[in-house]
Amino acid sequence: MNKIQSRVALRLMIVALMLAALSGCSYTKSTQLEGTVTIDGVPLDYGSLSLESTSGDTSGFGSKIDQGKYLVANIVPGKFRGTVTAGIRQNVNRVASSDDGRILAERGNDTLDLQQISPNATGNNVIIEISAGDNKYDFVITSRQ
Repeated sequence: MNKIQSRVALRLMIVALMLAALSGCSYTKSTQLEGTVTIDGVPLDYGSLSLESTSGDTSGFGSKIDQGKYLVANIVPGKFRGTVTAGIRQNVNRVASSDDGRILAERGNDTLDLQQISPNATGNNVIIEISAGDNKYDFVITSRQ
């Protein structure tokens, strides 16, 4: 083999090894859950959604609810108990002291969560089966308790 043939053979081997390595890899689409939350037919302005595994074999997941919509990305497929908690938005002052004793205050748009929706309300605290890929579930809560 001359030098040119050796280089070509080497390049072909490198390409073949790369293709062999890549053939074992496959693109896995992430699993997500999205949907809406309504209470008595009205979209929930702001709140949170928690998903707790019913089997206990994975940690829980969660999402904020904003203007009646939520999205939980990168979730593991399985059965989960979904619970909605409402909240309110309000301006609050955060006060803290620095190491030298000065008072620090910050004004911002923080959230104060209030338990306004009973976990026992119809349509809340439900079991959801999540499969690989895109999933949709709309929480239709019919009464506040």
